[in-house]
Amino acid sequence: MSSLPLSTLARGAAVLSAALVALACGACAAPAGGQDAAPPDPEADSGSNTAGTAQLVMDDATFTFTLAHCAVTATDALAHGPGQHDGTQEPAYLDVDLVLDGTTTGGVSVDLGATSRFESSDDAYTFDTEYFAGDYALQFRDGELELEADFHRGGPESTSAGTLTVAC
Repeated sequence: MSSLPLSTLARGAAVLSAALVALACGACAAPAGGQDAAPPDPEADSGSNTAGTAQLVMDDATFTFTLAHCAVTATDALAHGPGQHDGTQEPAYLDVDLVLDGTTTGGVSVDLGATSRFESSDDAYTFDTEYFAGDYALQFRDGELELEADFHRGGPESTSAGTLTVAC
């Protein structure tokens, strides 16, 4: 078994370390002149970063959403974003994940009182294709989704008929 000089190992480690940093950084190369790039301003253009809009109209409530992410094709929909009850201004967060692949799978959740993704107040309107679907009509078009269904609040015994429209 042969051994490598320590200086060769050190150079190899330095090259590997630089390669890993470059790989992790991706497109964050320093600007010309060697100056450090300014970090992105999270408040800049915050009003123009919408990916789409959605509205849920039910018998007893209407919610309007400004979507942070929206992707609807002819066979699937993935969208989420904050919104509010149009009458009370109560915050709500919409999460849509539906796939049409022979059968429809996935669901829709409107978390009441939530202002961000994965936040839950344990109070929500939901549509689920597996457990509480009932009768529903679902149309996918590139960039748009329309779902007419019963939305459940707290279980299958408490439902409100509603229409969800999503436009990307």
